Amino acid sequence: MVAQRKMKLAHSFANDKDAIAGIEGIEKELTTAVNHNKEMVACCEHQTFDKIKAMECCIDLVKQLDKVHAHHVALFDMKADWKPYSPRTDSA
Repeated sequence: MVAQRKMKLAHSFANDKDAIAGIEGIEKELTTAVNHNKEMVACCEHQTFDKIKAMECCIDLVKQLDKVHAHHVALFDMKADWKPYSPRTDSA
């Protein structure tokens, strides 16, 4: 389903290079955030818990999520005529 929505979104913005670049930037930042989250989980799974290392992982994750949010806001500021996203409530 996610792939179908992504294809529909890509088709909707096929001629809008700024939108495509913005969306790709957000995807890149989210991928990095997911990787930071995996590192954080790995930190927490160690038998000897290193509080300092765990906090570094948490801080890296939060910084990355801040970047994602900033890119999202910048994209919507650039495209002020877009309607805000509202999550679907059905299963599609």
